[in-house]
Amino acid sequence: MAPKHGVKWVCTVIGLLLMCALPAHANDKCGSHKNAYKQGQKDGKHDAEKYRSSDPRVGAHKVAKDGYHCYEMGYEEAYAKVAREQIDSNHSSHHSSSHHDKKAAPSMEEEYYDDGCTKGRRDAEARMSMAYERHQGDYDSRFESAYKLGYERCWKESR
Repeated sequence: MAPKHGVKWVCTVIGLLLMCALPAHANDKCGSHKNAYKQGQKDGKHDAEKYRSSDPRVGAHKVAKDGYHCYEMGYEEAYAKVAREQIDSNHSSHHSSSHHDKKAAPSMEEEYYDDGCTKGRRDAEARMSMAYERHQGDYDSRFESAYKLGYERCWKESR
C-alpha cells in the first residue's frame, strides 16, 4: 500500500507535466483554461494557414466566457507564428529565385508588414487605440493579415 503522500506527489508531477506543455505566460494567466488556450492555438493556426484575417472573436462560442482571454492569447500567438513563417517562406523563396541579386526586393507581405508596423508604432506613440482599420486605405486587402500583424505587434511593443 502506497503512503498517502505518494498519491499527492504523483498528482503534483502530473500537474507539472501538464503545465510544461504550455508556454510559461499561458500557465501564469490561464490556469484552469488550458483547453481554451489550446483551442485558440488550433484556430489561429488554421486561420493563418488559410490566409484569413486574424479574428479570434469568430471562435468565441467554442470556449467558456471566463476562458476567452486564454483562447484569444493562444489564437494570436499561433496566428502570428504562422504568419511570420509564411512571410519568411515567401521571402526565402523570393531570394532563391533571384539569387543573382545582391539585395532582392522585399516581398509584398514584408512591405505591408513593415508599413503596418510603422503605422502601429506611430499610433501607439500618439496614444491612439490599437485599430489598424483606421488605415484601411493604406493596404491591399489581399495583404491585410500581414499589415495587421505588423501594426499590432509594433503597437504593442511601443506601449
